[in-house]
Amino acid sequence: MDCYGADGVPPWPELEAAIRTRRYGGTVFVFPPWREIYSTDAERIQDFAHAERVFGIVMGLLPRLGYRPLVVPIGTVEERARFVLSRAQVSTKARSSTKSPGSAIEPST
Repeated sequence: MDCYGADGVPPWPELEAAIRTRRYGGTVFVFPPWREIYSTDAERIQDFAHAERVFGIVMGLLPRLGYRPLVVPIGTVEERARFVLSRAQVSTKARSSTKSPGSAIEPST
């Protein structure tokens, strides 16, 4: 998903079809670039400025694809885990009142 149209590369038709037909829950947890812990290596060759650009693309793209981005605040692992788990539980409870278990991962029609 993070490569969908990034850096001017148009998404391929199979990706567009998958995004339309293989829907998940409406909220997407997004972890912003964090300068203090950001580093590059053999696999992550992009610099921090690139990470910030991709973050902006993802934040703009998610709503256009029908998702609600929820930025996870910078903090300790425990703080971030608490944030995600508390929001995931709220999302699951709201969804469970209208959908069967597992429906969040089934393709939509």
